[in-house]
Amino acid sequence: MSDFIDTSKFPKFGAQSGFIDWLNEISKSANIEDFDPVLKPKKTPDGYVNDDGTSYTEFDYTQTIPDFSILSAVGDPRFSLGHMVSSALDEFLPRINLYTEVAQAGGCQIIDEYICNEDGVPIKKAVSNCPENVRLIEPVQPQEVINFVTNKYNEKINEDILAFTDNLKKEYIDNGYVVRLITIKGMDYNFFAEAKKGKETKYLKYYSTDKEEISRVLNIPITVIDPFQTIGGTLGVAGSLSAINPVLNLDMIAALSVPIEVYNRNI
Repeated sequence: MSDFIDTSKFPKFGAQSGFIDWLNEISKSANIEDFDPVLKPKKTPDGYVNDDGTSYTEFDYTQTIPDFSILSAVGDPRFSLGHMVSSALDEFLPRINLYTEVAQAGGCQIIDEYICNEDGVPIKKAVSNCPENVRLIEPVQPQEVINFVTNKYNEKINEDILAFTDNLKKEYIDNGYVVRLITIKGMDYNFFAEAKKGKETKYLKYYSTDKEEISRVLNIPITVIDPFQTIGGTLGVAGSLSAINPVLNLDMIAALSVPIEVYNRNI
């Protein structure tokens, strides 16, 4: 039985029929133990060829990987989905390429840059880059990816926290500003640093989930203010809303309404 699969019978994209013909075509090779499972054109002594007899060139799927910068606005901007996917690919794609090459060659390990079988017999020299001190080639496990992404995210968040606190020290504390770390009572999702020097006051918003760490790094306690302080209002004798004479703190309101800056430049 020929090991040639007629790929022209593969169902066309969007087709409503043709699957039975395709299943009948590939089922002919189901019991051939050494049949190459990777779909390719006709196999000849000189290698694989297309239907018209021309030499077949391997499909380079890496050329189809999109630019993940389009995902930079998704998720936490300190380490967005775009950063995360790109970082994971940089970490694992070389291993995936090497594992694929070794598996397709029928090997299981690398010895002196050569793909070898389990007995150490060389099969061919590896084309993919081989990581240092790696011999036995194993597939990437899901938990590896989860651990990598989790650790990388925490690393980048911590870097941004340190960059934010460094900015407060260099730009404000070292230049004579008095810095307070502030949250608003009943609105804990708002967190910002207030820097005051004379009549000048500046507000820098940051992530409320990290306020305790920032307080620890700067050794500055967190001050909880009353909501009315955000508008500079004063309560009347009765304490009723109708007795409020608000004077909007426009700088504070503006700081709470703008996106939080990314301080870490090493993303």
